Amino acid sequence: MLTLSPVKLAEIAQELDSGMCCYLNIQSGEFIFIPDTSHWVDIDMDIWKEDLKKIKKDKKYFHCIEPPSSKVSFEMMADFVETLDPSQLITKLLGKALERKHPFRGFKDIIDESGKLREEWFAFKNAKLHEWVKKEIAYLGLTQNVSKQTDWRR
Repeated sequence: MLTLSPVKLAEIAQELDSGMCCYLNIQSGEFIFIPDTSHWVDIDMDIWKEDLKKIKKDKKYFHCIEPPSSKVSFEMMADFVETLDPSQLITKLLGKALERKHPFRGFKDIIDESGKLREEWFAFKNAKLHEWVKKEIAYLGLTQNVSKQTDWRR
């Protein structure tokens, strides 16, 4: 059984959010973070050469948890907008940003200037990433034990 502490769950979620893939060794419980080359196209992978060798050597034990796809990330933004008061101007602006070309940039530009709502967005996104990690571990057929539920409004 894989026991995943809230601290480790948070670390994995943070690394995924920054464009890393998490390789989990189901035998030892070791985690290795490697850049997701679909996010980091021109990155020099030499820094992670030893980690990549270790993963390749023990590939039957390492399972990859990838960052959410852009579709899933878009759905996170849309889900967040759905939690907001529809009569507020900021809600309308965020909704319009998601309908336009370059929705990620538009959403980010509005959120970055929104004060407290920006903090709520990051808490919401963090909770969704925690859920993503839990689902990915379950999908891999691993049992996880997380002691505390994540509530993004807390």
